[in-house]
Amino acid sequence: MQLGKGITLGAWLLISLNLLMAFGSIGISLRMAPAIERINYRNARSLEACEKMLVALATENIAIVEFQAALDLARGNITEPGEREACQNIQELFSAVLAGNSEVREKIAQGIVELANRNRSAMNAAARQAQSLGRAGAWSVAFMALLFFTTSAIFEQRLRRHILDPVEELGATLQAHRDGDSLRRCTGIGLSKDMKKVFTEVNNMLDKEDHGI
Repeated sequence: MQLGKGITLGAWLLISLNLLMAFGSIGISLRMAPAIERINYRNARSLEACEKMLVALATENIAIVEFQAALDLARGNITEPGEREACQNIQELFSAVLAGNSEVREKIAQGIVELANRNRSAMNAAARQAQSLGRAGAWSVAFMALLFFTTSAIFEQRLRRHILDPVEELGATLQAHRDGDSLRRCTGIGLSKDMKKVFTEVNNMLDKEDHGI
């Protein structure tokens, strides 16, 4: 029956939209993960290295081992343009300090701050990207939910018009006939071919019964 095929198609359409919304939400979350990982790990390690270098530099006698370890951590975590050059500059200035030139301490501190600012700017950019993805994802999910709601409303209207209302009409007609109303017949507008056939068969049956056939 064409009516049954239409109902099946509508049901599968709703299921497909529901799955699309679910997988779309998952996909958006997966796209946000790299940006969040970059915020929480890559640049955070470089900022941690900068903090350790500043602490080692702040002591009266520079904590050489701690400073070099922190600088090696930063050099092993190059993630942004210009970081390699900044680390190289800090290394050269640190070597000058070790050679006895204590006047370059301020330049080392400035170099460390510059390195930290590069990573902080990158973190802010990554945070903005994550926020942008989050907003886009929210609007995408909202659009899919609206599409799902609209499709569901259309499906419900078609189901009511083509099945529920005709079935109710059939029940009311048969009940009226049992109550003695021999003139009541099934009527409807915009019926499907299948339901028109059912109405015709029921009306013919009632006609035959009323005429004693």
